[in-house]
Amino acid sequence: MKIIVPMAGRGSRLRPHTLTVPKPLIPIAGKPIVQ
Repeated sequence: MKIIVPMAGRGSRLRPHTLTVPKPLIPIAGKPIVQ
């Protein structure tokens, strides 16, 4: 099993996705990481 837990930092590597949505709420495989 492979997982990603992007919970720390400012999320600069995930831009532009993190400009409007916090990292835990970015959809992965159609679902947010934290529900």
